[in-house]
Amino acid sequence: MRIDAPTFAGGEIGEALVARMDTAKYGTALRRARNVLSMVTGGVYARPGFRFVGRARDSSKRVRALPFQFSISQSYVLEFGHQSLRFIVDGGYVTERQQTIAGITKAAQAVVEVPCHAYAVGDDIYFSGVTGMTQINGRIGRVLEVVDADRVKVDINTTTFSTFTGDVGGVNACDVAPPPPPDPEDPPPPPPYEDNDPDTGEVITGGPLIPGGNDDGQVN
Repeated sequence: MRIDAPTFAGGEIGEALVARMDTAKYGTALRRARNVLSMVTGGVYARPGFRFVGRARDSSKRVRALPFQFSISQSYVLEFGHQSLRFIVDGGYVTERQQTIAGITKAAQAVVEVPCHAYAVGDDIYFSGVTGMTQINGRIGRVLEVVDADRVKVDINTTTFSTFTGDVGGVNACDVAPPPPPDPEDPPPPPPYEDNDPDTGEVITGGPLIPGGNDDGQVN
């Protein structure tokens, strides 16, 4: 028996309803719907493929990407790798604050100048906002060597890239706010006083004088 299916808005039918031709669901569903998405208007369309976000932390070992729904409006992809966990949201990795790039060399392994970078070997750097050498924007470079406190070598071949001219964003990690001034110390106490007894001429010493006090520095 042939049954008209005016709409596919019901999606894929479950096994329990395969033979239930008397249900409304049967006439709006598909027996198999692979790599397609149903539309409320009745049709279906091919499911879009995955978009390349970035390479895994260590592709030589098994990596899993799992969805994580934090709330109705916040969802993430968690990348579980070998001794690593990274977060992906809105089509990109969650990164630290952007730092200012002062220069990038043209080399098989580019040397990137980032003043006071604090990077370590194995860290990943995402490039954006670079002017001149725009071919590097959107790329992720892994730190192969820490040259010094201001320069690192990454695994990006920039020999055919344009010349670096500047960086439009980021902060300078060297611009660290000065430490707050120390708390003011209590002023040193006044030195002990010395005076001569008007009757005997003997030198008299005592504690510091307190306004309104007696000769012994005590308040009356």
